[in-house]
Amino acid sequence: MKKILFLMFFIFFTASLIKAQSNESIKQTEIFVGHSFINTNADQRLNGSNISMTSNINKYWGIKGDFGKYNSNRENTYTVMAGPSYAMRFKKFRTEPFAHALFGAISNHTTSFSMAYGGGLDVKINSAFAVRAFQADYLRFHGDSNYKSGVRFSFGVVLRLGSKNITRD
Repeated sequence: MKKILFLMFFIFFTASLIKAQSNESIKQTEIFVGHSFINTNADQRLNGSNISMTSNINKYWGIKGDFGKYNSNRENTYTVMAGPSYAMRFKKFRTEPFAHALFGAISNHTTSFSMAYGGGLDVKINSAFAVRAFQADYLRFHGDSNYKSGVRFSFGVVLRLGSKNITRD
């Protein structure tokens, strides 16, 4: 886990050293659809799908809503979370690293509080589409009588809709 956090810090630190100077528009809404799986500390492995929608406030910040449906041999599990999202967008680069902190609920046989901290990397195809190369989240939730944690990995496609004019500084 420390290696993942170090890698994410390194990506964001180096990306923040490079600034693009221009006027451009960013997409107002981003919709992600992809495959996702969760490995928990209770040796539970869940496979499923992940859908999220981000409404961008400005060139860096957005509000994200996230829904996941996972299944295992035993039961279906659902996650519903929302929270802030931060993305580094540069006109000259096709890659966009991002981070988010999501809070909400997880439900299988009971419903309980959950949170996910993480980020990933989108690769722009054109102004309307991107590929989410990876997304990795530390997931923590209350299960049965104690807290459980795990790692959620996702990948898929991102559809970008609408536009919002911004000025790069």
